[in-house]
Amino acid sequence: MTRTELKIDMRQTIVLILLFPLLFFHCKSEQEIQPNLVFILADDLNKEDLPIYGGTNISTPHINQLASEGMKFDHIFTASAMCAPTRMQLYTGLHPVRSGGYPNHSRVKPGVKSIVQHLAPYGYRCGLSGKWHVKPLETFAFDKVEPGLAKDAYLSYMTQDDRPFVLFVASKEPHVKWNKGDATKFDPATIKVPGYLIDNPETRLALTKYYAEIEYLDHQVKEVMEALDESGKAENTIVMFATEQGAQWPGCKWTLYDRGVAAGLVVKYPPLVTPGSVSRAMVNYIDVLPTFMDIIGAEIPGMDGKSFLNVLQQETDEHDDYVYGIHTQKGAIGSPEEGYPIRSVRSKDYLYIKNLRPEVHYSNAVTDRDGENYWQAWLRDSALSEHNAFLAKRYIKRPATELYDIKADPLQLDNLAGKEGLNEVVNELELQLTQWMEQQGDEGVKTEDNAPNRVGKIEITH
Repeated sequence: MTRTELKIDMRQTIVLILLFPLLFFHCKSEQEIQPNLVFILADDLNKEDLPIYGGTNISTPHINQLASEGMKFDHIFTASAMCAPTRMQLYTGLHPVRSGGYPNHSRVKPGVKSIVQHLAPYGYRCGLSGKWHVKPLETFAFDKVEPGLAKDAYLSYMTQDDRPFVLFVASKEPHVKWNKGDATKFDPATIKVPGYLIDNPETRLALTKYYAEIEYLDHQVKEVMEALDESGKAENTIVMFATEQGAQWPGCKWTLYDRGVAAGLVVKYPPLVTPGSVSRAMVNYIDVLPTFMDIIGAEIPGMDGKSFLNVLQQETDEHDDYVYGIHTQKGAIGSPEEGYPIRSVRSKDYLYIKNLRPEVHYSNAVTDRDGENYWQAWLRDSALSEHNAFLAKRYIKRPATELYDIKADPLQLDNLAGKEGLNEVVNELELQLTQWMEQQGDEGVKTEDNAPNRVGKIEITH
């Protein structure tokens, strides 16, 4: 090496030594600005009751505001219209049978990781406020954000240290019993009754109580957003609001119709998401975790879900070609002894449902307990019209297969199974469903019968 080359080499070395602290500081700064996630989860809410999805009976200014500041998803689905399986999908990125959490009040298999374990290597702390309803606690090892659904608790967790955070705010509204909010502001005589419900005084009165709880939920959204604003971290926080599965009405929760498994989702993130945007891409609850991991640049391990980051960036309006559903009634409140296994597959055009024990008389908490005091009135009024009789009967007695044209029949009341000219559609959907069940290790009736072995005591609330 010549003297000139030695001088140059020494200068480069000195420069690197001087720059090293700056390079270290830069890397640390990148870590510090990792985005946070606040996920607000409703509890049993039909998305079409919200004004952002066309609802006309209630006022939700804070949910509306969130939607105006972010992207609204018109087609997001859970694979199971029950609380525990839906939440375990959200937290693990796995479908219910694969994770083991397919009955209600169930637990995932040993070795299944949740968002807590997936994000720990990236310096994240994960908190949960409100409804828990997942098991085992060592898998879902969230920080308990006390005292529950309160603004000060949210703010305290958001600002407790400089680490990036994930906070799930799991409301208990509008889950039955419907006793929150002010139901007296609604006039039962003037509200609009959805077409999938029998329109009678008892239904109308129950709806006013349900609508009051949705407005109560909207106030909770206000508290979360105010806490985030006061934390000073709003610009670097992804906010998601989701409706969970359908409400406890016949044909909604505990079914695989769209009223059961089609959810609502709003995503706000100023650096990435265009305010007021709308996506018609079909996405899934299992896609939320891999999407967040994609945003923060984390390695995404084997999951059933896949990132929809490109949808958020409006690079595409396509995601899934099919979404799948599973319902396990065995072990649930009011279930028939044999259970009631249901499987489904949905494309953008058709919904195909298989009732694996169609000979069984279906029952659940609605029919068995009638806690909201309308089911007996439905049975009473089923004699008043063919439409009433149809709505009541279809809930408790269903055929082996059902097929619905999504666009022509959005309420899924006209079963096309067995109609001429649809064999090709049925065969394709049957193939997709069979392949998905095989991939998941889902043995249908046998899996249903094993449901009691997956159920254990679950800590639901704090």
